[in-house]
Amino acid sequence: MRNSMYSALRRGLVVLLAFAGLGFGFGFGSGAEAATLRWKFKPGETLRYTIDQKITTTAKLPGGQELKNSLIQTVEMSWSVKSVNEDGSAELTQTFDRVLDKVDGPFAKYEYDSKSGKEPEGPIAAARLPLFKAMLGTPITFKMNAQGEPSGFQVPEKLTQTLREAGPSAAAAGALFSEEGLKSMILQTTVVLPKDDLAPGKSWTRQTKESVPAIGTMTLDTTFTYDGPDDAEGRKLEKIGQTTKVDIKPPADAKAEAAFPLKIKSQDSKGVIHFDNDAGHLVHLQLNDKIERVATIMNMEINEVTETSTTRKLVKDEAK
Repeated sequence: MRNSMYSALRRGLVVLLAFAGLGFGFGFGSGAEAATLRWKFKPGETLRYTIDQKITTTAKLPGGQELKNSLIQTVEMSWSVKSVNEDGSAELTQTFDRVLDKVDGPFAKYEYDSKSGKEPEGPIAAARLPLFKAMLGTPITFKMNAQGEPSGFQVPEKLTQTLREAGPSAAAAGALFSEEGLKSMILQTTVVLPKDDLAPGKSWTRQTKESVPAIGTMTLDTTFTYDGPDDAEGRKLEKIGQTTKVDIKPPADAKAEAAFPLKIKSQDSKGVIHFDNDAGHLVHLQLNDKIERVATIMNMEINEVTETSTTRKLVKDEAK
């Protein structure tokens, strides 16, 4: 999220840490069109999701030259329910089962499939593989209430130690595994439901903040709008629209702020979420965003346009 190569890596990590919108129960308000959306899990249940993301960044240099980088990634993950409390809150375990990772740029190409057993070589692989290998198969436990608010993350010491020993690139990702970092990743990629009943057209908002090394603080203001019942994926679902606005603030330093090289010129972000209110699960999510930035480096102005497409889909719901 956001300078060209850093953006691809960062958004790739976001995908891996996105604990998808999964969920809790349902109920309907007294009005015919009002709905109470809630997440619900069953003890012993395992939900399997696939997340596909494509990020394309085009940098326009002085003189008209264009440089294009793309990141294509597929993540297969499972979410197991350890226990459910009377108030609807649950303890969950997230495990990443497989990752397919591909980077295609003018200066380097790289492709990795954790299932193949083959490891590519080169600087991109050296920066990315230690993180993937540390995360795959490593359970991360956390809690979530009936609205979808995450808390209480427990990251195995083995994972954090591996990141510390893997070198600067992987160690820098350690902040992502803090309580703040993991919670931020979830909130950026799922929906926290409101307490009140919803009628079609009603909206609610959510703000998340994230510290980005060498960039500053990134603030995301997301607006969700309930669109009402919708027949999709072969069943009755609830449709929720989503829009997001991104703002980047430089580090809290007067000199840094005066020399801050990155500014957002325009942005367009839209998404659609389909939620199964009977089962309490997010079934499908599609997000598309486009952001144009201007970076000033060594008195040169570089225009960057990043287009991101993210799809998250429930593959299987397994119960003991």
